[in-house]
This record gives sequence, structure tokens and C-alpha cells, in this order.
Amino acid sequence: MEKSHNLRLRYSNKGYALILDAVLAMIIFISLYTLLANYSFNEKNSLGTINVQKRINDTLDLLDERNALESLNADLLTRLINSSLPANWKWKLTLKEYTFSENQFSLVSEQKLGNTFNSNTGKQNKGRRMFLTFKDGKIYRYYLAELETELQ
Repeated sequence: MEKSHNLRLRYSNKGYALILDAVLAMIIFISLYTLLANYSFNEKNSLGTINVQKRINDTLDLLDERNALESLNADLLTRLINSSLPANWKWKLTLKEYTFSENQFSLVSEQKLGNTFNSNTGKQNKGRRMFLTFKDGKIYRYYLAELETELQ
């Protein structure tokens, strides 16, 4: 009879409370984590937005590294941007050329490439680069490149 008593103590229901407690804690933790992660990805400065901004800056770095911005070659710029950004992103590049004299900048020309899209959706991200060209050892022109993207 003593054997059955030991078996009954060995396989009692005491462990279910600890298991139930651990399962409920995991459910609460996963629920809170899901809510916080969803909230952060809906924010303007979320991790997703930071990655988009990094991609835009990397694209501008590529254009600068390949001297595409200085060449102002529309075909080269379009090809490099299309190869750098995901296919489901619309993009718009604006290149403004300035001169500087008498303590002020003057707009010489403006070139726009890419798509046109509604700029009021709030889902755009923009990156900028300013660069210079030289002539005879002096600054010849100032350029401002703005790359704006939007998910389709």
C-alpha cells in the first residue's frame, strides 16, 4: 500500500499551478511585445522609417561615389537610382544648380527626374546632398540634390 501512496505524491497536481503561471506570463509578454512593436512601426521615426532613410542616403552616396551627380547625366542617374532602390518605391530626384556671388546664391538651373507623386500623403522620405564643382582651382558651382521616395 505504501507504493501507491508514493506514486500518488510523485504524480500530484502541484506542478500545474507553476506551468499555468508560466504560460500566462508568456501570453502577457507576447501580447505586450506585439502591441509595442506595432506601435513603434506606425510612428514616424520608427525602425522602418530609419531603414528607408538609410536606403535613401546610401543611394545618394552611390550617386556621389560614381560621380553621377556631377555629370548631371539623366540616364546614368536614373539607372543607378533604379538599381539601388526597391522596385516598389517611387522616387523623385531634384538637382538644383547655384552660383554664389555678391554674398548670395542664385539659382542657375533645376532638373527633375523620376516620378511625380502626391507630396501630401506623409509617407515620403527625403535625403539631401550638397556638392561643389571646381574650375581653375575655385568653386565654380554649388549643387543641391534632393532624393524623395514614396512606397507605391
